Amino acid sequence: AMETYGDKVEIRIGDDGRGFVSPREGGNGLLNMRTRMEEIGGSFEIGSRQGGGTEAVFSFSIEKK
Repeated sequence: AMETYGDKVEIRIGDDGRGFVSPREGGNGLLNMRTRMEEIGGSFEIGSRQGGGTEAVFSFSIEKK
């Protein structure tokens, strides 16, 4: 789902799987997503979703022209 709040955008991507206690270590994918979001002044979070599953949340601001 994507929501906008003025110049802020929030994108939530989730599934209905089992979720997890913490992301597995050893890969670069999650770190790269977080780094890229921080480079544009945004944020990236991932974790277990209430009710089951996993959810990734990307938040950032956009310039209005």
